[in-house]
Amino acid sequence: MLTAKQIARRLLKRRHAVGLTQEALAAAAGLSTETIGRLERGVIHPNLFTFCKVAEALQTSPSALLAEKRSDEMVEIALGLPEPELQMATVMLRALSDHVMTRS
Repeated sequence: MLTAKQIARRLLKRRHAVGLTQEALAAAAGLSTETIGRLERGVIHPNLFTFCKVAEALQTSPSALLAEKRSDEMVEIALGLPEPELQMATVMLRALSDHVMTRS
């Protein structure tokens, strides 16, 4: 289970990745800027409803933000794909992996 501080680091990192200010994130999530600040400092542990609103505003899923490993996020994404797209994604990931491995 993630601590409030670990969640805070993930929220801050994701907010920076999508290029939002605390004010913009607060507006998109329907929360106060103070709440976003407290979440990003790890002062409070978000309830499920708040966490889902923040994840949506950050253009990601709650489970992706909570994933212990990147592979957890990949599995979640893959499980949501229809079979033809899953096959296509598998081919693309294999090609990317082969490309990266041959460059090393």
